[in-house]
Amino acid sequence: MAITIHHDGDTWHLLSEGATSDGKTYCHLASTTRFLPQKNGSVPVQISDWISNAVILSAAIQGEETQRSVTAKKHLGACVPWRGRGGDLGACIYCGEKPDSITAYYADRAASGQAVLTAHR
Repeated sequence: MAITIHHDGDTWHLLSEGATSDGKTYCHLASTTRFLPQKNGSVPVQISDWISNAVILSAAIQGEETQRSVTAKKHLGACVPWRGRGGDLGACIYCGEKPDSITAYYADRAASGQAVLTAHR
């Protein structure tokens, strides 16, 4: 997943990160809006600059949330509920919906070890 940040009035893809000093990281950036024509086609304008760690972190979090929402919309298979510390089933890790009774039954059965015992009878 490419991290996209806003810097100096432009939008940039974060290509790589280097040294870190005083809460900033030296980054290699490629523009998403400006390109240079070459024989083999257009290539993005690239720069290196010190970027605040807070900017990089917030862009990474925003990208993760966007990816999760896209994944939830594409969720076509069976729901996969997460199990809390107390053993109770939570919402699906993909779409966020509560599991139906059939999914809950088989999830509890698989977790108890009964599935293994009955499969080999």
